[in-house]
Amino acid sequence: MALTVAASMAGVYDGGVSRMRDRPDDQTIARVIAASPSLAAAGEALGYRTTWARRQAERLGVRSQYRLVEEVLPLDASLKAALSAGRGLAALSRDLGVSREALARKADALGICGRKPVRAGLPDEETLIRDICSASSMAALARHYGVADHTVRNQSKRLGVRPGDPVPPPRPAKEDPEAVARRAAENLALFEAASDELAQVERQRDELAARELVLRAEIERLRAPAPAVEVVPTDIDGILAEAQATGSLVILPKAVKSARKATYVDLGKLRTILLLLRDAWVPMMRMDPGTTHEDVQARFGREGLDVGRPMRNLAKLKHLGYTATWKGKEILLDRRVKHGVDPARLIRVYFHYDEDTQVAVVGWLPTHLAITNYA
Repeated sequence: MALTVAASMAGVYDGGVSRMRDRPDDQTIARVIAASPSLAAAGEALGYRTTWARRQAERLGVRSQYRLVEEVLPLDASLKAALSAGRGLAALSRDLGVSREALARKADALGICGRKPVRAGLPDEETLIRDICSASSMAALARHYGVADHTVRNQSKRLGVRPGDPVPPPRPAKEDPEAVARRAAENLALFEAASDELAQVERQRDELAARELVLRAEIERLRAPAPAVEVVPTDIDGILAEAQATGSLVILPKAVKSARKATYVDLGKLRTILLLLRDAWVPMMRMDPGTTHEDVQARFGREGLDVGRPMRNLAKLKHLGYTATWKGKEILLDRRVKHGVDPARLIRVYFHYDEDTQVAVVGWLPTHLAITNYA
Protein backbone atom coordinates (compact mmCIF):
# COMPACT_ATOMS: atom_id res chain seq x y z
CA MET A 1 0.00 0.00 0.00
CA ALA A 2 2.83 2.38 0.93
CA LEU A 3 4.65 1.63 -2.30
CA THR A 4 1.49 2.32 -4.29
CA VAL A 5 1.01 5.74 -2.62
CA ALA A 6 4.68 6.67 -3.15
CA ALA A 7 4.45 5.74 -6.79
CA SER A 8 1.31 7.80 -7.14
CA MET A 9 2.95 10.82 -5.49
CA ALA A 10 5.98 10.47 -7.75
CA GLY A 11 3.66 10.55 -10.68
CA VAL A 12 1.89 13.65 -9.41
CA TYR A 13 4.92 15.92 -8.79
CA ASP A 14 8.12 16.43 -10.74
CA GLY A 15 9.82 19.65 -9.68
CA GLY A 16 6.53 21.09 -8.51
CA VAL A 17 4.70 20.49 -11.84
CA SER A 18 1.58 18.30 -11.90
CA ARG A 19 1.60 15.57 -14.52
CA MET A 20 -1.77 14.16 -13.65
CA ARG A 21 -3.82 17.06 -14.97
CA ASP A 22 -3.97 18.01 -18.66
CA ARG A 23 -1.47 20.77 -19.43
CA PRO A 24 -2.83 23.62 -21.61
CA ASP A 25 -1.40 24.07 -25.07
CA ASP A 26 1.38 26.60 -25.77
CA GLN A 27 -0.95 29.10 -27.42
CA THR A 28 -3.18 29.22 -24.32
CA ILE A 29 -0.17 29.48 -22.01
CA ALA A 30 1.31 32.39 -24.00
CA ARG A 31 -2.04 34.22 -24.14
CA VAL A 32 -2.64 33.92 -20.37
CA ILE A 33 0.90 35.02 -19.47
CA ALA A 34 0.79 38.04 -21.79
CA ALA A 35 -2.58 39.14 -20.34
CA SER A 36 -1.62 38.67 -16.67
CA PRO A 37 -0.29 41.53 -14.50
CA SER A 38 2.49 39.21 -13.22
CA LEU A 39 3.89 35.68 -13.56
CA ALA A 40 2.39 34.79 -10.21
CA ALA A 41 -1.06 35.75 -11.46
CA ALA A 42 -0.47 33.78 -14.68
CA GLY A 43 0.55 30.67 -12.74
CA GLU A 44 -2.52 30.98 -10.54
CA ALA A 45 -4.80 31.36 -13.56
CA LEU A 46 -3.29 28.28 -15.22
CA GLY A 47 -3.31 26.22 -12.00
CA TYR A 48 0.47 25.98 -11.70
CA ARG A 49 3.20 27.50 -9.56
CA THR A 50 5.03 30.75 -10.35
CA THR A 51 8.29 28.94 -11.19
CA TRP A 52 6.47 26.85 -13.79
CA ALA A 53 4.92 29.99 -15.30
CA ARG A 54 8.36 31.66 -15.42
CA ARG A 55 9.89 28.68 -17.28
CA GLN A 56 7.04 28.66 -19.77
CA ALA A 57 7.39 32.43 -20.36
CA GLU A 58 11.11 32.04 -21.05
CA ARG A 59 10.48 29.04 -23.32
CA LEU A 60 7.76 30.78 -25.32
CA GLY A 61 9.44 34.23 -25.34
CA VAL A 62 6.50 36.10 -23.77
CA ARG A 63 6.27 38.46 -20.79
CA SER A 64 3.57 39.44 -18.36
CA GLN A 65 2.27 42.99 -18.03
CA TYR A 66 4.45 43.62 -14.94
CA ARG A 67 6.95 46.49 -15.49
CA LEU A 68 5.84 46.91 -19.10
CA VAL A 69 3.94 50.10 -18.23
CA GLU A 70 0.81 48.29 -19.29
CA GLU A 71 -0.68 47.71 -15.81
CA VAL A 72 -4.42 47.34 -15.82
CA LEU A 73 -5.85 50.27 -13.84
CA PRO A 74 -9.44 50.72 -12.64
CA LEU A 75 -11.84 53.02 -14.42
CA ASP A 76 -11.14 56.73 -14.04
CA ALA A 77 -14.08 57.37 -11.69
CA SER A 78 -13.05 54.56 -9.32
CA LEU A 79 -9.40 55.56 -9.53
CA LYS A 80 -10.21 59.20 -8.71
CA ALA A 81 -12.08 58.12 -5.59
CA ALA A 82 -9.22 55.84 -4.53
CA LEU A 83 -6.62 58.56 -5.09
CA SER A 84 -8.68 61.16 -3.26
CA ALA A 85 -8.89 58.92 -0.19
CA GLY A 86 -5.36 60.06 0.68
CA ARG A 87 -3.77 56.68 1.41
CA GLY A 88 -0.77 57.50 -0.77
CA LEU A 89 0.52 56.15 -4.09
CA ALA A 90 2.68 53.40 -2.59
CA ALA A 91 -0.15 51.80 -0.60
CA LEU A 92 -2.65 52.14 -3.43
CA SER A 93 -0.25 50.66 -6.02
CA ARG A 94 0.22 47.61 -3.76
CA ASP A 95 -3.53 47.17 -3.42
CA LEU A 96 -4.10 47.44 -7.18
CA GLY A 97 -1.11 45.29 -8.16
CA VAL A 98 0.41 47.95 -10.40
CA SER A 99 3.67 49.89 -10.32
CA ARG A 100 3.84 53.13 -8.40
CA GLU A 101 5.24 54.91 -11.49
CA ALA A 102 2.27 53.92 -13.67
CA LEU A 103 -0.15 54.99 -10.93
CA ALA A 104 1.67 58.36 -10.52
CA ARG A 105 1.47 59.03 -14.28
CA LYS A 106 -2.24 58.22 -14.28
CA ALA A 107 -2.82 60.48 -11.24
CA ASP A 108 -1.07 63.34 -13.06
CA ALA A 109 -3.22 62.73 -16.15
CA LEU A 110 -6.34 62.91 -13.97
CA GLY A 111 -5.12 66.06 -12.22
CA ILE A 112 -5.14 64.50 -8.74
CA CYS A 113 -2.30 64.57 -6.23
CA GLY A 114 -2.17 61.01 -5.01
CA ARG A 115 0.36 61.64 -2.26
CA LYS A 116 -0.67 60.96 1.29
CA PRO A 117 -1.52 64.24 3.06
CA VAL A 118 1.11 65.00 5.68
CA ARG A 119 -0.72 67.90 7.33
CA ALA A 120 -4.02 66.17 8.06
CA GLY A 121 -5.29 67.32 11.44
CA LEU A 122 -2.90 70.28 11.62
CA PRO A 123 -3.87 73.97 11.62
CA ASP A 124 -2.67 76.60 9.18
CA GLU A 125 1.02 77.38 9.06
CA GLU A 126 1.03 80.54 11.20
CA THR A 127 -1.01 78.86 13.95
CA LEU A 128 1.21 75.78 13.79
CA ILE A 129 4.34 77.90 14.23
CA ARG A 130 2.88 79.63 17.30
CA ASP A 131 1.70 76.34 18.78
CA ILE A 132 5.10 74.66 18.31
CA CYS A 133 6.95 77.58 19.94
CA SER A 134 4.57 77.65 22.93
CA ALA A 135 4.28 73.85 23.38
CA SER A 136 6.04 72.06 26.21
CA SER A 137 7.05 69.19 23.93
CA MET A 138 6.43 67.69 20.52
CA ALA A 139 4.59 64.73 22.05
CA ALA A 140 2.21 66.99 23.99
CA LEU A 141 1.41 68.99 20.86
CA ALA A 142 0.86 65.79 18.85
CA ARG A 143 -1.60 64.57 21.49
CA HIS A 144 -3.33 67.94 21.36
CA TYR A 145 -3.79 67.67 17.60
CA GLY A 146 -4.52 63.96 17.70
CA VAL A 147 -1.76 63.07 15.23
CA ALA A 148 1.41 60.99 15.35
CA ASP A 149 4.51 62.45 16.99
CA HIS A 150 6.57 62.25 13.80
CA THR A 151 4.00 64.39 11.96
CA VAL A 152 4.62 67.29 14.34
CA ARG A 153 8.39 66.71 14.34
CA ASN A 154 8.54 66.78 10.53
CA GLN A 155 6.57 70.05 10.42
CA SER A 156 8.83 71.52 13.12
CA LYS A 157 11.89 70.66 11.06
CA ARG A 158 10.31 72.05 7.87
CA LEU A 159 9.32 75.33 9.55
CA GLY A 160 12.59 75.68 11.47
CA VAL A 161 11.04 76.17 14.93
CA ARG A 162 11.10 74.13 18.13
CA PRO A 163 9.24 74.22 21.47
CA GLY A 164 10.52 77.13 23.56
CA ASP A 165 11.67 79.21 20.56
CA PRO A 166 10.48 82.81 20.37
CA VAL A 167 7.52 83.22 18.06
CA PRO A 168 8.81 84.70 14.78
CA PRO A 169 7.02 87.69 13.26
CA PRO A 170 4.14 86.78 10.97
CA ARG A 171 5.02 86.23 7.36
CA PRO A 172 3.70 88.76 4.85
CA ALA A 173 0.32 87.84 3.47
CA LYS A 174 0.16 86.51 -0.03
CA GLU A 175 -0.81 89.11 -2.56
CA ASP A 176 -3.73 88.91 -4.88
CA PRO A 177 -2.56 87.11 -8.05
CA GLU A 178 -4.27 89.70 -10.26
CA ALA A 179 -2.45 92.54 -8.47
CA VAL A 180 0.84 90.69 -8.85
CA ALA A 181 0.14 90.16 -12.55
CA ARG A 182 -0.71 93.85 -13.02
CA ARG A 183 2.45 94.97 -11.27
CA ALA A 184 4.51 92.51 -13.31
CA ALA A 185 3.00 93.91 -16.53
CA GLU A 186 3.76 97.47 -15.42
CA ASN A 187 7.33 96.53 -14.55
CA LEU A 188 7.72 94.79 -17.89
CA ALA A 189 6.49 97.90 -19.72
CA LEU A 190 8.96 100.07 -17.76
CA PHE A 191 11.75 97.60 -18.52
CA GLU A 192 10.98 97.60 -22.26
CA ALA A 193 10.90 101.42 -22.32
CA ALA A 194 14.21 101.55 -20.47
CA SER A 195 15.66 98.96 -22.87
CA ASP A 196 14.63 101.06 -25.89
CA GLU A 197 16.17 104.16 -24.34
CA LEU A 198 19.35 102.25 -23.52
CA ALA A 199 19.56 100.94 -27.09
CA GLN A 200 19.25 104.49 -28.44
CA VAL A 201 21.96 105.72 -26.07
CA GLU A 202 24.23 102.84 -27.11
CA ARG A 203 23.70 103.66 -30.80
CA GLN A 204 24.64 107.29 -30.13
CA ARG A 205 27.67 106.12 -28.16
CA ASP A 206 28.81 103.88 -31.02
CA GLU A 207 28.36 106.72 -33.53
CA LEU A 208 30.41 109.08 -31.34
CA ALA A 209 33.09 106.43 -30.85
CA ALA A 210 33.35 105.91 -34.62
CA ARG A 211 33.57 109.65 -35.14
CA GLU A 212 36.26 109.88 -32.48
CA LEU A 213 38.33 107.23 -34.27
CA VAL A 214 38.08 109.15 -37.53
CA LEU A 215 39.16 112.41 -35.84
CA ARG A 216 42.04 110.71 -34.03
CA ALA A 217 43.25 109.18 -37.27
CA GLU A 218 43.09 112.59 -38.94
CA ILE A 219 45.01 114.18 -36.03
CA GLU A 220 47.70 111.47 -36.23
CA ARG A 221 47.96 112.02 -39.97
CA LEU A 222 48.43 115.76 -39.49
CA ARG A 223 50.97 115.25 -36.71
CA ALA A 224 52.99 112.65 -38.59
CA PRO A 225 56.15 114.00 -40.23
CA ALA A 226 56.14 114.20 -43.96
CA PRO A 227 57.49 111.03 -45.56
CA ALA A 228 61.17 111.21 -46.20
CA VAL A 229 62.05 111.74 -49.82
CA GLU A 230 64.86 109.46 -50.89
CA VAL A 231 67.76 111.56 -52.12
CA VAL A 232 69.78 109.68 -54.67
CA PRO A 233 73.39 110.82 -54.62
CA THR A 234 74.70 112.01 -57.95
CA ASP A 235 78.42 112.37 -57.19
CA ILE A 236 81.04 109.74 -56.44
CA ASP A 237 81.56 110.77 -52.80
CA GLY A 238 77.82 110.61 -52.12
CA ILE A 239 77.54 107.16 -53.68
CA LEU A 240 80.48 105.80 -51.69
CA ALA A 241 79.13 107.27 -48.43
CA GLU A 242 75.67 105.79 -49.04
CA ALA A 243 77.12 102.34 -49.68
CA GLN A 244 78.97 102.39 -46.34
CA ALA A 245 76.01 103.71 -44.30
CA THR A 246 74.98 100.34 -42.75
CA GLY A 247 78.48 99.11 -41.90
CA SER A 248 78.13 95.96 -44.00
CA LEU A 249 80.41 97.41 -46.69
CA VAL A 250 83.73 99.18 -46.23
CA ILE A 251 85.54 101.04 -49.02
CA LEU A 252 89.26 101.50 -48.36
CA PRO A 253 90.91 104.91 -48.91
CA LYS A 254 92.86 103.77 -51.99
CA ALA A 255 89.62 102.60 -53.60
CA VAL A 256 88.04 105.99 -52.87
CA LYS A 257 91.08 107.74 -54.35
CA SER A 258 90.98 105.60 -57.50
CA ALA A 259 87.24 106.29 -57.93
CA ARG A 260 87.79 110.04 -57.73
CA LYS A 261 90.55 109.82 -60.35
CA ALA A 262 88.45 107.86 -62.83
CA THR A 263 87.91 109.85 -66.02
CA TYR A 264 84.59 108.22 -66.79
CA VAL A 265 82.31 106.01 -64.70
CA ASP A 266 78.61 105.19 -64.89
CA LEU A 267 77.66 106.43 -61.40
CA GLY A 268 74.18 104.84 -61.54
CA LYS A 269 75.57 101.39 -62.33
CA LEU A 270 78.36 101.78 -59.74
CA ARG A 271 75.74 102.66 -57.10
CA THR A 272 73.69 99.59 -58.08
CA ILE A 273 76.76 97.35 -57.69
CA LEU A 274 77.68 98.68 -54.25
CA LEU A 275 74.07 98.47 -52.92
CA LEU A 276 73.70 94.90 -54.21
CA LEU A 277 76.92 93.96 -52.43
CA ARG A 278 75.70 95.58 -49.23
CA ASP A 279 72.05 94.47 -49.23
CA ALA A 280 72.14 91.12 -51.04
CA TRP A 281 75.58 89.55 -51.24
CA VAL A 282 76.69 90.23 -47.63
CA PRO A 283 73.38 88.93 -46.14
CA MET A 284 73.82 85.80 -48.28
CA MET A 285 77.29 85.26 -46.84
CA ARG A 286 75.85 85.78 -43.34
CA MET A 287 73.21 83.16 -44.19
CA ASP A 288 70.39 85.52 -43.24
CA PRO A 289 66.91 83.99 -43.59
CA GLY A 290 65.43 84.33 -47.07
CA THR A 291 68.74 84.80 -48.87
CA THR A 292 70.04 82.11 -51.20
CA HIS A 293 73.00 81.97 -53.56
CA GLU A 294 70.72 81.42 -56.54
CA ASP A 295 68.54 84.44 -55.77
CA VAL A 296 71.54 86.73 -55.27
CA GLN A 297 73.20 85.58 -58.49
CA ALA A 298 69.89 86.18 -60.32
CA ARG A 299 69.67 89.74 -58.96
CA PHE A 300 73.19 90.51 -60.14
CA GLY A 301 72.43 88.87 -63.49
CA ARG A 302 69.34 91.02 -64.06
CA GLU A 303 71.59 94.09 -63.79
CA GLY A 304 74.09 92.67 -66.29
CA LEU A 305 76.64 92.00 -63.55
CA ASP A 306 78.85 89.06 -62.79
CA VAL A 307 80.11 88.44 -59.26
CA GLY A 308 82.81 85.87 -58.63
CA ARG A 309 86.55 85.26 -58.46
CA PRO A 310 89.09 87.37 -60.42
CA MET A 311 90.83 84.20 -61.61
CA ARG A 312 90.69 80.50 -60.94
CA ASN A 313 94.17 80.26 -59.48
CA LEU A 314 93.78 82.28 -56.29
CA ALA A 315 97.39 81.49 -55.31
CA LYS A 316 98.58 83.95 -57.97
CA LEU A 317 96.51 86.85 -56.66
CA LYS A 318 98.96 87.84 -53.94
CA HIS A 319 101.87 87.60 -56.33
CA LEU A 320 100.05 89.79 -58.85
CA GLY A 321 99.28 92.42 -56.24
CA TYR A 322 95.56 91.74 -55.60
CA THR A 323 96.00 92.76 -51.97
CA ALA A 324 95.10 95.60 -49.62
CA THR A 325 95.67 96.55 -46.00
CA TRP A 326 92.75 96.65 -43.57
CA LYS A 327 92.94 96.99 -39.80
CA GLY A 328 96.67 96.53 -39.89
CA LYS A 329 96.65 93.25 -41.77
CA GLU A 330 97.02 92.32 -45.42
CA ILE A 331 93.88 91.02 -47.12
CA LEU A 332 93.52 89.30 -50.47
CA LEU A 333 91.09 90.89 -52.95
CA ASP A 334 89.83 87.48 -53.98
CA ARG A 335 86.41 88.52 -55.29
CA ARG A 336 85.20 90.98 -57.93
CA VAL A 337 82.06 92.33 -59.59
CA LYS A 338 82.33 92.72 -63.35
CA HIS A 339 80.32 94.97 -65.67
CA GLY A 340 81.07 95.54 -69.35
CA VAL A 341 84.16 94.90 -71.46
CA ASP A 342 84.69 98.29 -73.17
CA PRO A 343 87.87 99.68 -71.53
CA ALA A 344 86.37 103.16 -71.56
CA ARG A 345 83.09 102.19 -69.90
CA LEU A 346 83.68 98.98 -67.90
CA ILE A 347 83.34 98.80 -64.11
CA ARG A 348 85.25 96.47 -61.79
CA VAL A 349 84.91 96.25 -58.01
CA TYR A 350 87.52 94.16 -56.22
CA PHE A 351 86.74 93.17 -52.63
CA HIS A 352 87.35 90.73 -49.80
CA TYR A 353 84.81 89.22 -47.37
CA ASP A 354 86.04 89.16 -43.78
CA GLU A 355 84.55 86.13 -41.99
CA ASP A 356 85.32 87.46 -38.51
CA THR A 357 83.47 90.77 -38.89
CA GLN A 358 81.10 89.63 -41.71
CA VAL A 359 81.92 92.73 -43.72
CA ALA A 360 82.73 93.14 -47.44
CA VAL A 361 85.94 95.22 -47.82
CA VAL A 362 86.31 96.98 -51.20
CA GLY A 363 89.97 97.48 -52.04
CA TRP A 364 89.69 98.84 -55.57
CA LEU A 365 87.16 100.30 -58.02
CA PRO A 366 85.97 101.22 -60.66
CA THR A 367 88.67 100.24 -63.16
CA HIS A 368 90.79 97.15 -63.73
CA LEU A 369 93.21 96.52 -60.90
CA ALA A 370 96.71 96.86 -62.28
CA ILE A 371 99.00 94.19 -60.96
CA THR A 372 101.56 96.78 -60.00
CA ASN A 373 99.25 98.90 -57.84
CA TYR A 374 99.65 96.78 -54.69
CA ALA A 375 102.91 95.06 -55.52
